[in-house]
Amino acid sequence: MLNTNNLVIELITDSVTNLIATNSITIDSIMTETFSFPDIVDISMSSTTGDSTVESERETLHAITQETRFTLLQNILGHPQQLPSFKELALVNPSKSESTIYTHLKVLRDHGVVKAVELPEGERRRDFPHTFYGLSDAGRAFLDRHNVLRAEETFQTIYSQIDKPDELLKYENAPRPE
Repeated sequence: MLNTNNLVIELITDSVTNLIATNSITIDSIMTETFSFPDIVDISMSSTTGDSTVESERETLHAITQETRFTLLQNILGHPQQLPSFKELALVNPSKSESTIYTHLKVLRDHGVVKAVELPEGERRRDFPHTFYGLSDAGRAFLDRHNVLRAEETFQTIYSQIDKPDELLKYENAPRPE
């Protein structure tokens, strides 16, 4: 069995190094160079003790390593406030349908990794989003436990260097919950 903690960091580092070296940081390049986990990675954990915590950990690890969900986590961690709106996630993932993004966000929410945060009604503005997605405290702890957060700065560097269309900049500058 491969050590998934180290593999995650190696895959991310190799992909990011390649993107930065080639100066190809655009939304399209992020989509084609998504940091994913090869099918050969065995992320199973022994649950011979019957411990439901181990099984839950294994299921959550399996959920986040699915390519689209891992991409969404990268988008969240790379976002300047780590709280993108659904529209921002759709714009930085042009090859994914909105229903696909919604479905995968729901899986991440169901596993307690991501939470939806609402802007209070009195602070909402017309034509701007009021629901944002960020890591839950449990999700942050989970990603930290599996060393994914070691790449947080790298995700932020990538996000800051992508060519952003005006529509994305508009939503990126929308008011957000505290």
